[in-house]
Amino acid sequence: MTIPARDMLAAAQGLRRSGLFDSASDPLAGRLLQLHARTTIFASGLSRSADLLPAAWAEHGVGVEAGELSANTMQALVRAILDYRCPTFIDTGAYGDFRRALARGAAPEPMDFRPVLATYDQVLALIAEENAVEDEYPKPLMVAPDVVGDQDASLHALKVHADWVSIACRFDTCVPIVPIQRGRRSAAEAYHEATQILGTDRFRVGIPSQAAAFTADEHIAFLRACRPREIHILGAFAASRLGPRLSQIVRAGIDDDVVVSADGNPLRSVIVAAGQGAVGRHDRLVQILGRRARAAAFEDLIAEYGSFDQLRSAIDATSGRDRRKLADYLGWILEADPDDAVRMVRGDCGEPMRIAA
Repeated sequence: MTIPARDMLAAAQGLRRSGLFDSASDPLAGRLLQLHARTTIFASGLSRSADLLPAAWAEHGVGVEAGELSANTMQALVRAILDYRCPTFIDTGAYGDFRRALARGAAPEPMDFRPVLATYDQVLALIAEENAVEDEYPKPLMVAPDVVGDQDASLHALKVHADWVSIACRFDTCVPIVPIQRGRRSAAEAYHEATQILGTDRFRVGIPSQAAAFTADEHIAFLRACRPREIHILGAFAASRLGPRLSQIVRAGIDDDVVVSADGNPLRSVIVAAGQGAVGRHDRLVQILGRRARAAAFEDLIAEYGSFDQLRSAIDATSGRDRRKLADYLGWILEADPDDAVRMVRGDCGEPMRIAA
């Protein structure tokens, strides 16, 4: 049995720890799994058309940096949004500036966000131009100006560019993300100040998960106090970062009412493996990001039958064409021969089904 198949089967049975929950015993684990299933995850760092198109084909959210978009890549991005209904996340590049400043031993400084906002405008104008028939499409997420790790500077940047951001909040052309940085104010105080600057709370709140991130208690306290309708978890592609933040949303008791998305860069740790370089980059993008789509499909299939055990029972209860269709679908999900996939799910593939975490 392949490692991805084994991982999906183990997760399907609720045997893994995820964030603060032991899904084998915690009564809130089911809510966490449901929240994870409807969280849109963006693979950021795909600012080349050669990278973003395979991700779009794999039905995975794409993340790009505004300052790295060439004219050709921008066109490819817009076509992915309109043709493939590809969820898209566009960042300012502030986190990259933050990391480069740290590497130099210097304090991060505010960027000139005018070119970034001009790029946002170009993308939105191109979407409007290309979408002549006015089809529905996933609105791109666009990060508002901020300074990573500096709450005061972030609120100042938001104030400087409040006209652009507040207009974006009021019109349905994109989903603006307003990052809330840690600092001398509590997260709730910083959030309320942001709403006063913009004159609205119709934006997605950005929660850092890497540099200068809020603690679990700070995050939960903020969620309980402010109950934001939409949250974006910044820098959380890996389950080790995303899981705890989703757990905190459930602990705060707002998971039924909130829209959640997340992004992170998988290129170094997942897509381009150590010693691999760029060889097979296209195929690996499709394989890895497509695997996430298959995992989501597996969760949906289990939910359709009610539980993993009921899915097993359904396999035994079906026959003929219906059984073949189910076997083919399981084969696609588990990247296996259909008959082998059925044996994996039934637990008679020669390996114990219940795999320790």
